[in-house]
Amino acid sequence: MKLDIQYTMGIITTIRSAIGAKSVDWSPDLTWNRFDPFGFLAKLDKYGEIEDLDLNDIDVSDDGTLEASGRKVIVYIRDRRKAYYERHGLPKFHIADCETLQRARDTNRFQKYVASIKLDGTFKVNIIPGHGNPKEMEVELAVCKNCLIRLNYKNYNKYDKPQREGIFHSFSIKEFFDQYKSTNVVSPKYNATTAPLNNYPADWDKIRAEQKRSKNYTCEQCHKNLKDNSHFLDVHHKNRRKNDNSPENLALLCIKCHSEQGDDHLHLKSNPRYAKFRR
Repeated sequence: MKLDIQYTMGIITTIRSAIGAKSVDWSPDLTWNRFDPFGFLAKLDKYGEIEDLDLNDIDVSDDGTLEASGRKVIVYIRDRRKAYYERHGLPKFHIADCETLQRARDTNRFQKYVASIKLDGTFKVNIIPGHGNPKEMEVELAVCKNCLIRLNYKNYNKYDKPQREGIFHSFSIKEFFDQYKSTNVVSPKYNATTAPLNNYPADWDKIRAEQKRSKNYTCEQCHKNLKDNSHFLDVHHKNRRKNDNSPENLALLCIKCHSEQGDDHLHLKSNPRYAKFRR
């Protein structure tokens, strides 16, 4: 089929006139503005932040990083209840679709997020009391450790705790944006309705036993052999998804090393097995 260019251009001109669009003379040097239907990019350029986004507004790149309208961003929750703040402290900012954001999706906790491209590391946070006006604070926030795990940022997952802490404390937003410049957005694999339960499969006992046997009952971090005390060995999910039991996601760790895999594993130190193992 041969395309009638003149006829086609006539239709385009008619449509352009009907909607009041301006005519633009095109040349190979012309710089086009990226499609920005909701004004996200304009707000980012003007203010450095976009407020009141939920997780449905935030896209996930195929490298796991976060984007708004094709622009790489970091996100955080601005509003925090005073009681929660007193118990847990300031929020973390997120650079990736980590376990924390996935868990929020799984449990329908669509809180309002702020997307930011600011490089100075300072953020506005509102502490909301039970009664009265919110207290606005401008503070420095830390990066989410689950995000570092999700991206394996600077080989974060291969190091022991002291080296991980070094990567965490020296994290630079500018360096992160410089490293992750490319835009390659894909839709999240799951939404709140279709996401599988983040739970152990029915054959978990079999998987765990096979991991211990295949790895010779040896902790992959401290290399201690616990064949005679295999109850002190745990199978750790690196991406925190208990339903992802692919070999590359599983690590065999003693309970001490398991307890050092981020803040979300500190509860293991109160497990009676931990106290017995440390004796």
